[in-house]
Amino acid sequence: MSCFQALDQPTLDKILLKAGTVVLFKHSTRCSISSTALNRVSDYCQDTLTEHKAFIIPVIEQRALSNYIAETLGIQHQSPQLIVLQNGKVSFHTSHFGIDKKSLLKAIA
Repeated sequence: MSCFQALDQPTLDKILLKAGTVVLFKHSTRCSISSTALNRVSDYCQDTLTEHKAFIIPVIEQRALSNYIAETLGIQHQSPQLIVLQNGKVSFHTSHFGIDKKSLLKAIA
């Protein structure tokens, strides 16, 4: 899955307290739109973002974490969903066909 790392709740809680940019990608392994969205952004870290952390949340397998993210960040759950955090706060989020490399690069610039 490219540059995306696995995420758990303790790691998310630490991320929300730290400075910097973090990308969260909620992915459904049963959804073709989600697979397309993942392909659209999966190579971004190889191009320019090695200094930013990127995490993937498989929403079917980690439903509790996905719900926790929605509640904690105050963003309605979507799948697929791309969330960019700047200094622990949501600076950008989009879902479905709004997810692409250009939007992601603009959001983290």
